[in-house]
Amino acid sequence: MQLGRTIVALKPVLIDAMGVEALHFVDDNFAKQGFQGSTFQPWPKRAKKQKGANRALLVQTGTLRRSIKKTDSASATTISTDIIYAKIHNEGGEIRHPYREVVLSFRGAKGGKLKLAKTSSQAQQRKVTELRRSSIYNHVTKMPKRQFMPTTPGDSPVLTERCTGIIIKKITDALPK
Repeated sequence: MQLGRTIVALKPVLIDAMGVEALHFVDDNFAKQGFQGSTFQPWPKRAKKQKGANRALLVQTGTLRRSIKKTDSASATTISTDIIYAKIHNEGGEIRHPYREVVLSFRGAKGGKLKLAKTSSQAQQRKVTELRRSSIYNHVTKMPKRQFMPTTPGDSPVLTERCTGIIIKKITDALPK
């Protein structure tokens, strides 16, 4: 009878501890540049033609990595992010870009050539010498799967094993000696 009450009293502590462990698991995936599922699945490399092809994946600014949050309820903990591009990175797929027209800003350079101008400050805007209208046509970007968090419970035996260890340790510590 006492054991049942002890386990029920531990439920919120267990939920919180498993949520913290899940956060560490996701952070470990970013650090290891791959997903720890039934086997370790390294993320596909970036295309060599791109600038910065040798730097770490998904960590250019760290916004995605820092956005992972946990939310606890009475019966579960949820790991999520509010970044809109997180799903396409985690699951892979295609991004369909519609046709659109844009206005590009240029500044004069030495030799009479024009360069794209940054326009985030007033000082940069003053350097703009020419505006041109441009069309960006329909195109598709194929994003490889770079999973960093489980999509379904039990998706990672590594995380399941870590959480099982936490449960056993917390219950063992709470039992009378």
